[in-house]
Amino acid sequence: MVCDPASFEEAQGIADNLKNRRAVIINLEKAEQGQARRIVDFISGTTFALGGNMQKVGQGIFLFVPSSIDIANESGREAKEKSIFPWVKSE
Repeated sequence: MVCDPASFEEAQGIADNLKNRRAVIINLEKAEQGQARRIVDFISGTTFALGGNMQKVGQGIFLFVPSSIDIANESGREAKEKSIFPWVKSE
């Protein structure tokens, strides 16, 4: 499932796809930064509750998968070291 949400109101529908054991790619390039953060936080929580995983695959593009799907990535460590929200400076 590929989603291109513009507002937080669309997050519940995305979460329903994860609950139904579907992988979801979310493209947040068009979403406002505050909305994008809220969407990622909500879907991350849903993914965690379902025992799934998340991977940032590009600028503003994320892959969320339920526990029944594994993410294979050769550069997994590099992705984990990069900030999910590049516009937020770490302290």
